[in-house]
Amino acid sequence: MARRAQLGLLLLLSLSAPLLADDGDLDPSFWMDGTMTVDATADVSFGGLATDPGGRLAVAYSYIPPTGGVGIGVWRSVGDVSLGGACVLPGSQGDVRVWDAAFDAFGRLLVVASASYSDGMMDWEAWFALAYEYPDCVLDTAFGGDGIVTLSGWDMAGLQSYSRLRALADGNTLVTGSALSGGPDGCRAHVISLEPDGSWGPTYCAPPDAFPVEAYGIDSAVAPNGHVVSIASGPDFWVVDFEPGGSIAGVVAVPFDLGGDNNDDAKAVAVTGDGRIVVVGSAQLSGRFVMTAHAIAVLHWNAAGVLVLDPDFSGDGKLTFDFNGWTWNGLESVEVQGDGKIVVAGSSMPVGGDYAMAVARLLPDGSFDGDFVPSQPGWRIVDFDLVPPPAHDRAYRVALQNGRIVLAGIVALTTDVDSVGVARLLNSYVFGDGFEIPQAPGWLWVD
Repeated sequence: MARRAQLGLLLLLSLSAPLLADDGDLDPSFWMDGTMTVDATADVSFGGLATDPGGRLAVAYSYIPPTGGVGIGVWRSVGDVSLGGACVLPGSQGDVRVWDAAFDAFGRLLVVASASYSDGMMDWEAWFALAYEYPDCVLDTAFGGDGIVTLSGWDMAGLQSYSRLRALADGNTLVTGSALSGGPDGCRAHVISLEPDGSWGPTYCAPPDAFPVEAYGIDSAVAPNGHVVSIASGPDFWVVDFEPGGSIAGVVAVPFDLGGDNNDDAKAVAVTGDGRIVVVGSAQLSGRFVMTAHAIAVLHWNAAGVLVLDPDFSGDGKLTFDFNGWTWNGLESVEVQGDGKIVVAGSSMPVGGDYAMAVARLLPDGSFDGDFVPSQPGWRIVDFDLVPPPAHDRAYRVALQNGRIVLAGIVALTTDVDSVGVARLLNSYVFGDGFEIPQAPGWLWVD
């Protein structure tokens, strides 16, 4: 009965709605034109984008005040017409920088940040995870006793790094990075599963000898079979398959080898509903300049239980592309919709032009989705163009907010200052049960 009522209400809503625009169009209900920027008087470093099933949205970033001094890390809530106040991360020593943000299963906003300073002889660095009682700028003392958990204590800069958070449905949160020792020990890919109270749960380590080259942990996700899949960036895409107990089931190298020095950088990973692993980044091209293509690899577990490239995606499990011959391209983030469509985002730049945010939606087989920006089809450029070229606008994260696609990154605010920019696109979201809500304004619960 509840299901029937839900379907009826949705039908009434769709009948009373105005004529819908195309998927991929900027959403006019978001800041009137579909884009917003954070005012700034000094250059800003992007730190993260977070959203949750309730539709809440937050951005995180860092900056050094124009008067000088130490770096400051902040996060802010983002509404459809207004921006929340800046919540400044605590820092008693050195520069603070935010690297990622995510809402956990309890509605808290988690942030991963680093602090660094120099004693005149050595550079020192430490890494932390913080939990906030969102939307309040209040640390949750149930997390680590004071809202802060140490991921790595003060050590020589460059030995540790933690760049991505992944909130899990069970309440834990994965933190991915590297934890090296300066010698043969340590973890080139290091994943910490933080419990809701901030204590360390299972950890996953791929030591230096797991890779034939230098590689550094970037991002992780959990597959339906319980495996933790981490990606590392080196000359190739590296994919580490961890058993649920923490042992390494395998390490897969995915070379694109398009030319030049063949430096292919993996940047993000996602898992599809049927258990496939999607990795995105960039692949270097040959040429006079260091040109790159958008690059995607999709893997699955074969009948023998080995993680391999999935030939059902683009014929061989790999796809590279550019937009209209643009020569500098790179994907930074990926999300998978409930219908299996893959949304990827990053940046593109033509020769003699400037960088712009780039987004594409692919079908599960790797072809471009003709229902997304039908005039292209399947992709679009989002260029803020707030100042004359060169004005570099880059997307570093993509998220799904109530079905809509949200891009966030850095845009040229003035000729001297870069700041955070957010764009929201219309998108017909399809739930896992196949029921479609065109440009859904929000989730619908029926008791």
